[in-house]
Amino acid sequence: MREVSTTPAAGQVAERITTRILPGATIGVLGGGQLGRYFVIAARQMGYRVVVLDPDPDSPAGALAEEHICAAYEDPAALARIAASCAAVTTEFESVPAAALAQLAQHCLVAPSADCVAVAQDRAREKRFLQSNGFPVAPFIIVENEADLDAAHVFPAILKVATQGYDGKGQVQVAGAIAALPLAATTATAGSLRANVYLTQNKIPPKLTEKGL
Repeated sequence: MREVSTTPAAGQVAERITTRILPGATIGVLGGGQLGRYFVIAARQMGYRVVVLDPDPDSPAGALAEEHICAAYEDPAALARIAASCAAVTTEFESVPAAALAQLAQHCLVAPSADCVAVAQDRAREKRFLQSNGFPVAPFIIVENEADLDAAHVFPAILKVATQGYDGKGQVQVAGAIAALPLAATTATAGSLRANVYLTQNKIPPKLTEKGL
């Protein structure tokens, strides 16, 4: 539908186009875990149908949805199916491939956008984005090689994986010894140092950081 609104301060008329998706429509969600299950429950209570795309055959959200497409998030046939059947698509969590959302956006409304998710799913990219746009962030260093570890100066700190870390996973506290960083890096990444680690200053009390906050 088309809505026309007036900006009182400037006296200008601003036009915006919005889409109302009414109850009875089908909504898609990529990700079928516990949060997705809550989404399905709420959506169905409001009168919407839900299609879940999740590779887990035992998906908690998929068990309650009208349809569970059990396939990889970037599976072409699965994406074509959800695009054809849904008026809008969202995501349960930030680690869904941004490319999948970008493909769906060519056929239906997608929120959040693929660009937003691409930033949110990479902590290093997110830090840089916030910093470049004037948001206050704790001092941090992007670790791309071992030489970056030698230049670290943000202690006490937390070494974190930039992607796929959640609920405190992929994080190691480093009190202040540069010599401890290589070991912390391999511990955080569960292997050799990779170019997806960053070091951020830690000013949160230890009892909170132990809980992954």
